[in-house]
Amino acid sequence: MPPWLHELTMDHARLRALASRLQPHRVETDQPPGAILLELLLFLDQHSQREEETLFRALSPILPTGRGPLAVARAEHAALDAVGGRLRLAIGVRLDHPEYPVASRTVRHDLPRLLWLLERHLCAEETSLFPLAERLPAGS
Repeated sequence: MPPWLHELTMDHARLRALASRLQPHRVETDQPPGAILLELLLFLDQHSQREEETLFRALSPILPTGRGPLAVARAEHAALDAVGGRLRLAIGVRLDHPEYPVASRTVRHDLPRLLWLLERHLCAEETSLFPLAERLPAGS
């Protein structure tokens, strides 16, 4: 197993831990939900970049670029980035700002979508791309 694959696997565990703290039933946290969401979004950006530089680069010579699991993973990254961008803007709106009601609706709508997209994406990578990466020759 390439060493970077272990790091990506650990990233997935951290992303899931952060996402679980944003679930509606998890109100016992001592950290404000906006801070947890921001931490999740920042770490997701870093993780996506690591995947592009390692996993996707290593698999691109053996997988078609326009279709298949690598293309799906890249499309999922784009969807996560789009939803994450809207959320990043929304959580920056202050309570006394005239746009606060719109920002609040954005968070209520997009946060569940982000969490759903994220879990679906992580599962897909772990069941399709990670097993392929485990079989790569050493030094890939």
